[in-house]
Amino acid sequence: MLQKGFAEPAARYGHYRLGPAVPMLAKRQERLEPQIQLIRPGMTEFARRTGFTVYLMVQAGVDAVCAEMVSRSTRRQFTMGVGARVPMGIAAGSVALLSMLSEENAAQIIQANGERYASHPSLRHVDADVVAEKVAAARRRGYAVNMGYFLPGEGGLGLPVPRRGHYEVNVAVSFNAPLEMMNDRWIEETMANLRECLGVTLSAP
Repeated sequence: MLQKGFAEPAARYGHYRLGPAVPMLAKRQERLEPQIQLIRPGMTEFARRTGFTVYLMVQAGVDAVCAEMVSRSTRRQFTMGVGARVPMGIAAGSVALLSMLSEENAAQIIQANGERYASHPSLRHVDADVVAEKVAAARRRGYAVNMGYFLPGEGGLGLPVPRRGHYEVNVAVSFNAPLEMMNDRWIEETMANLRECLGVTLSAP
């Protein structure tokens, strides 16, 4: 329950409350489901072309929650599936989400998650300054890059997909890839491939 985000510790020791995945899943049917239906075909096509598992991430407070996952592989995945969550700023999908927020809002979330970055399992040092730099870089290039901070031999890329109207929410489409593949040319070509797959979603309404 804790790993999936359905529960989280409360202030009193031994007590728990509903986690951020619960309202996200409830909201999915009312607001997010039509958006998922629009994006899922592009995720599926990208997974077919590349063999990568593709995640659709949405913001839930100071967390990023997996709202959809498309996979053609039986390998161990980065998350446990729909409902899994990470602190905003951990991995490429949540960095992509932060890059769509105003600088002030993003800074507030990064500051709120500062202690969580230190305790989150990682292979390289991650703190609020590192996350802020990654968000700034994602704004400049148009997508987020994770060069092996969290999984041995694997990095990740996250494409921000801003909401197109009042009834949509900001989402990010992300995936993991072997670090040995992630040179500048491959990253650019692969993100162009992802944009092509999501073409209808990314076009203006």
